[in-house]
Amino acid sequence: MEHEYQKLAYREEFYWWHIGRRRILYSILYRFLGHSKNLDILDVGCGSGGNARILGKFGHITGVDTEKEVLFLALEKGINSVIEGKAELLPFSSSKFGLVTIFDVLEHLPNDELAIREAHRILEFGGLLLITVPAFPILWSPHDVYLGHY
Repeated sequence: MEHEYQKLAYREEFYWWHIGRRRILYSILYRFLGHSKNLDILDVGCGSGGNARILGKFGHITGVDTEKEVLFLALEKGINSVIEGKAELLPFSSSKFGLVTIFDVLEHLPNDELAIREAHRILEFGGLLLITVPAFPILWSPHDVYLGHY
């Protein structure tokens, strides 16, 4: 599995889908956050840190992921600190983060509602929660089964 994470971390640098997605995410974040550069940010399911480049423009990033093998890759890509943990039980105090991102994580969870409640709990009043999920069930493939999507 570690080898798969390294391949993903490599592909995130040049594959059109990742590049285009980061541009879209940045434009959304910029629209709501403007030039904010001092937010405490939590990237839930940070994976190998592919979104660190855009998130870092808005503040200090903490990443959390269930897969210990990806955390060192996330640090290499620019996430400031990483913690092994679950989206459904985040190891942080309430009202800690000004921005919480959950990018393509909910479809991996049997109880996505619990993860959203946890994100709300740790989000400071007036903070921003940005969530993405796969868009089209018609695109479901063996890759989704391999990744454990629900």
